[in-house]
Amino acid sequence: MHDRSGAPLGVRHPRRQTARRAGQAQPRRDDGGLCRLGRHRRRAGHPCPVVQNYFGTASAQCGSLLPTGNAVDEIDGVRLTMIDNGMPNVVIAASNLGLTGTEIIEDLEANAALKERLEAIRLQCGPLMGLGEVTDKTVPKMCLVSPPHAGGLIATRSFIPHRVHQSVGVLATATVATADVAAPVTSNPLRAEIEHPTGKLRVEIETEVRDGIPVPIRSGIVHTARKLFDGTVFALV
Repeated sequence: MHDRSGAPLGVRHPRRQTARRAGQAQPRRDDGGLCRLGRHRRRAGHPCPVVQNYFGTASAQCGSLLPTGNAVDEIDGVRLTMIDNGMPNVVIAASNLGLTGTEIIEDLEANAALKERLEAIRLQCGPLMGLGEVTDKTVPKMCLVSPPHAGGLIATRSFIPHRVHQSVGVLATATVATADVAAPVTSNPLRAEIEHPTGKLRVEIETEVRDGIPVPIRSGIVHTARKLFDGTVFALV
């Protein structure tokens, strides 16, 4: 959508999962600037990137970005990070569990010992994250991370929480990207790609430093859109 001058407009809508979260979609050019779906000529088959922005997601469900107050904790001998940037996640280096992080979904699904170990860790993390008893809850999610192998920021294998995600959840992506930002970054917002079993998901994480810790103030997920129709809407103002 555009205003009368032709400038692109963002679309804001409420999120019902938590009162602290709201979304705003904006078309964006590949170079980071805004684009116009209608007036910029784009080649057929090349949709316009659209950033779905989320605000106020840090600590949305756990009350703190790092619920334990630590960047790294250890449960059952496994070093991990408990973090909440809109979706509570327990982030574990795949190598800490004897994995490469490149395993295919079917192999992870078939690894009963791994799933049992992850669930034992998850049940202990739940109370530590302020989520209480999580046996019958879908949070926290469990995310295994490893160095990227396709040019992204990090590679993921996400359990939600008992089945392996075919890709990676939207807000889980924002949370995992936030976990990777361990120190203030020179590029703010951080723009990167999170790798998953079936491809990549582009993210934008804008932070501000609070007590020496970069805290997300905007988390953007890059989707794509193609123009289906155009027209004029008249509204009373």
